[in-house]
Amino acid sequence: MRKEAEDHALARDAYFEQARQANDVGNKVLAHQLIAKGSWHNEQMKDAHTKAAEAIFQQRNPPASRQRHPTLLDLHGLHVNEAILIVKRELAAIKNKYTKSKRKQIFLCVGTGHHSRTGHARLPSAIARYLLEEEHLYFTEARPGMLRIIS
Repeated sequence: MRKEAEDHALARDAYFEQARQANDVGNKVLAHQLIAKGSWHNEQMKDAHTKAAEAIFQQRNPPASRQRHPTLLDLHGLHVNEAILIVKRELAAIKNKYTKSKRKQIFLCVGTGHHSRTGHARLPSAIARYLLEEEHLYFTEARPGMLRIIS
């Protein structure tokens, strides 16, 4: 699914470049048509990334695993924005499910960046910022790449 998204991104970029060239030579009609095609590929790319993110999350957090460890979320393989959306959704579900418990521990496996293209992990800092700024949750680093929230 990531490959499909990449293919749509390449097509989108090509159409937008062709639209720019058509606009530069004054062919507004063709430019408009090419922009529409590029926009379609952009939407297809977003849809493919969304499907890929959900598939990756489900593969990393299968139902059997979620039953044994309902407050452990493995976010490996997700893009930052995808991980934030999933964390938001899953935190809400955990909070709803465990409303009677006064304190609960939630673990987020965010990784350390060993498998990233740049070797620099963006996910841990983005998730940490999200937890603090949006969810107003405090956490510790249980071990490198693992955030522990006590709420």
